[in-house]
Amino acid sequence: MGLFSVITLVAVWWILQHPFGTNWDEANYLNQAIQDRSALNQGLWDWVKAILRRDSARPPAYRILIVPITQLLGANSVVLRLSSWLSFTCTLFLMYLVGKRLCERAVGGFIACFLLACPILIGPNMRFYVDYSLYLAIAGVLYCLFCQWDNPTQHPRYWIGLGLFLGLGAMAKPTILLIVGPMLVVVMLLCWLKWITGPTLPALFKSYGLATMVMAPWWVLNGQAALEKAFSSGGNVRDALGPEGELGTLLHWGYVFLQSITGPIVGGLAGAIAVSFCFKLCVLRQSSLDRSQQLALVVCLAGAIPLACIAAFGVNHNPRLIAPLLLPLGLAVGLMVYDLGWLTHKLMAPVAIVMIVAQVSVMLLPQGGSDRYQEGDTFAQTHNWGNPTSVMRLEEQWDWSLLHELATQYQMDTPKIGYLGSAKTLNPSQLLLPWVMADETANIVQLWNFTTGPIDWHPLMKRAMTKDILITFVPEPLSTVDNFAAIENQYNLEFSERIANTGQFMPLKILEMGKFSTSKVHVFLRKGQET
Repeated sequence: MGLFSVITLVAVWWILQHPFGTNWDEANYLNQAIQDRSALNQGLWDWVKAILRRDSARPPAYRILIVPITQLLGANSVVLRLSSWLSFTCTLFLMYLVGKRLCERAVGGFIACFLLACPILIGPNMRFYVDYSLYLAIAGVLYCLFCQWDNPTQHPRYWIGLGLFLGLGAMAKPTILLIVGPMLVVVMLLCWLKWITGPTLPALFKSYGLATMVMAPWWVLNGQAALEKAFSSGGNVRDALGPEGELGTLLHWGYVFLQSITGPIVGGLAGAIAVSFCFKLCVLRQSSLDRSQQLALVVCLAGAIPLACIAAFGVNHNPRLIAPLLLPLGLAVGLMVYDLGWLTHKLMAPVAIVMIVAQVSVMLLPQGGSDRYQEGDTFAQTHNWGNPTSVMRLEEQWDWSLLHELATQYQMDTPKIGYLGSAKTLNPSQLLLPWVMADETANIVQLWNFTTGPIDWHPLMKRAMTKDILITFVPEPLSTVDNFAAIENQYNLEFSERIANTGQFMPLKILEMGKFSTSKVHVFLRKGQET
């Protein structure tokens, strides 16, 4: 409880430092939640239509769960992020209850502390992503599954709960299939072989039926778009660590897993637990787990290993995408440590506590002399989501309300906006926020990025001439650690000069943006809009 309280205090402080989204994805999710609140204020049917049709590529659980809170407290970055953290709190509590149910209270506490020390769970959950609903769904599935584990007395509330959480997971993210799917296959096999007395096959199938009823309305309408988005995300080369399937890439991915997902200290602890457990089981032929606990361990590993393997041999190595596997993996580690008896051992129990506290301390303590609170070590500065040294790093913030004020001043009610360049703070979702907050809209497109091939100025300028507002910025030196951003930003100043020479836009306006370092944003407004 003390560990969680300290992390929560620092997380709330971090949330209050960031009034805007920290990247394209989060900014989009914040916009969606704000628009949903406006739709509900117009009427229930308008909200239902927005949920079913506005974003056909992303299941809407993260938008549905948040509605009661936004109706009560409003919709802004602080409320939405605090709600995400509240959901993560519920996830941790459910995981504690699962560990307590399978073993004892100390195991539940260990599992919760293990998850709290994993950097990839803290960073995204103090932001507003779709993930919080997925974590809650997976934890709920594990709870309802193991509350009736190998128990001949079946209570309807558990199969109902399992069905609802499965439905929630399906409405959260397709990733649920790669975690819960293998687990349920193993559970059904165990039921069919009569190795466990509960949950029963009829109860499982009733759960599946209920889950289908929950997910069907949205998936029937949007299933194709959602699956296309899921597969395209898996092929995102921006987050690739190297050529697909090569040994060097696999080794790099293993290192990223240790640094970004578990963190090196807790990853080392988990590795020591796993090796000691395997030695005891395979060499000494001993185990303190009873049969049902051993089978529960197999189910948990079935929920963690497949997704880890798919990610290792895939293209997109963004660690956030596979972070939910830490829930069944954490439960598996909890079962192993219970078998080893380390939680009551005079030496190993304090060692485990010290290792967890040490990693959490690295996550929370500021880095001396840094105005960003944490700069992170060399690895953290060059990899997506960093490691424990950068979890609480303050992110740059650009206030695009200045652009909205310009558009309003020149009576551009629904402007067409084009931009060239790449930055976490420059993307359609970030730019759109002030229009969303004002219950207005704008059409925003990126004019070129490296995935479309070498830059071709003729079609790019032709597209630019159809816009009301054009934006670029003076980039950082090309030594920036983001190689893709460096590629896309090398033409920013040339683009600015070309637009200035067309004679179709007002003189250049420069907006100074940034909280930690000032960036000069170049803005061109089409002529004919002067007041």
